[in-house]
Amino acid sequence: MDQSTYNWITALGGLVAAGASLWSARAARRSADTANLAAQRADRIERRSLLRSLLAAAQGVISESKRIETLVAKVKGEIQDQFIFAGQSGASSRKDMFLKRADAKIDAVAPYVSEARSLVDNPNLDNSSDEDLTRALTRFEGLLTESRRVREDLERELISLEADNRLYREKRIS
Repeated sequence: MDQSTYNWITALGGLVAAGASLWSARAARRSADTANLAAQRADRIERRSLLRSLLAAAQGVISESKRIETLVAKVKGEIQDQFIFAGQSGASSRKDMFLKRADAKIDAVAPYVSEARSLVDNPNLDNSSDEDLTRALTRFEGLLTESRRVREDLERELISLEADNRLYREKRIS
């Protein structure tokens, strides 16, 4: 093989290698663009999930407050019945104390509810940073936990009052 044929083969090999490199670079660029799009989509999905969790926690606080209001009304009714069974149907400072203590449970969660409602009605949530949303989610999960604790305390109190009043009724009947 003479030198010119060898040079042509080398040149042709170099052109093929350059073409393969260009094709490989183009494929790598397309792959990187696809990876960037996938990462952006994943970020959007994660943000939507964060917003959904935040709004669910805020709605949970509002829902728990409604349950608490219902339970307070029932507890107050049972307190009234208990004082009637004890023969104290009129005004009593002790009865008023128990009724105010029940109302205080509503007052305890009222700030949570107003904060939750302002969050749910906030049209600027999309403009908030992920860090702000994460902090808000943590806060509302804590408020939801506290609201549930208040509701569970009221449920136990209601069960206790209902049991006491059931005993009073049975004594009156027999």
